[in-house]
Parts: sequence; C-alpha cells; structure tokens
Amino acid sequence: MPAGAVVTSVEHRTGNRLVVVTVVRGGFDSALSFLHKQLPKAGYALKEGEVEQDDAESNFSSATVNGRWTLQKMPDCEGGVCLTYLTSAAS
Repeated sequence: MPAGAVVTSVEHRTGNRLVVVTVVRGGFDSALSFLHKQLPKAGYALKEGEVEQDDAESNFSSATVNGRWTLQKMPDCEGGVCLTYLTSAAS
C-alpha cells in the first residue's frame, strides 16, 4: 500500500476472498503511479485495467494471489483517494 494509507475497513468474504478499503493522501496520480510501479516490483502482474479521469482499476495476480484494485478520487477530500483491494487465493 502507498505510504500513509489508512485502512478504513476489512471484510472477509466466502471463498477466502478479502476486501481491504483504504484512504490515501497525496492525490490520484501519485497513488496510480505507486500501483503501476510497486505492484510489479512486489511480484504482481497487472492486467485488464483502465484509467479514467477520476478512477482507475486493474486486475492483478501472482503465483498465490488473484485480485483487483480500484482507485477513486474522493470529491469531498482534497488530495484524497479511495483505494480498494479485492483478493483471493490463486487456484
């Protein structure tokens, strides 16, 4: 997660899925750059994603994890973005 990310919720779902919602300061572009650079360095392959003006999303995977992240600007929070991860064990 980007430096300074604050976890706002964690939800365990059926099928060993995990949803983690965070708030990140520093702006949309900075958080997006972090995801594009640091996830591959950590061993995750990014795929099937898109970037729009106020939100972005991508699937990602490793040898042990499949997931999806979403990034959305928070209109009432200057420089704040909501970063959500949904993960499950790779089959």
